[in-house]
Amino acid sequence: MTTASTAPHTVDLPPRLVEARALVYTELQRADAKASGLLTIAPLAVAAAALAVDTDDVDLPAVSIVGLWAAGLLLAGAVVLLLDVIRPRLGRQSQPGTWLHAARHGADTLLDSASTAEVIAEDVAALARSAVRKHHRLRVAVWLVIAAVVALAASLAVAAAH
Repeated sequence: MTTASTAPHTVDLPPRLVEARALVYTELQRADAKASGLLTIAPLAVAAAALAVDTDDVDLPAVSIVGLWAAGLLLAGAVVLLLDVIRPRLGRQSQPGTWLHAARHGADTLLDSASTAEVIAEDVAALARSAVRKHHRLRVAVWLVIAAVVALAASLAVAAAH
């Protein structure tokens, strides 16, 4: 009597690949969480500026007006970058053995013998490149927010001294 094995096909992944895959997913989640948090702060700075100059009898000096516009533009640039960080990028092509390929072509593709460690390593490398891009955009957005806050504070200080 012969019995067929019903155990699912598994690929033995090197421990470094398993660790790298977990780390890259964590970094992607961290970047998205940071961007989401910063997206809640940027409108607060705009609201603070609007409240500070929301009186009919305020005559702002030209330097303050330019500074407020600069702060607004810097914040707008930061918001665009932050939205780009959290924007999904699924791509048009997917590698066999990845979750995206399975979503497009069926679950059986995950069990295919093509799901080798090399394919998974390529997927991890692509995700790592995405994480690096997200963190770079996040870093630039943070600097834009910092510059906007400085411009806002300086503009309000000049307006208060006027």
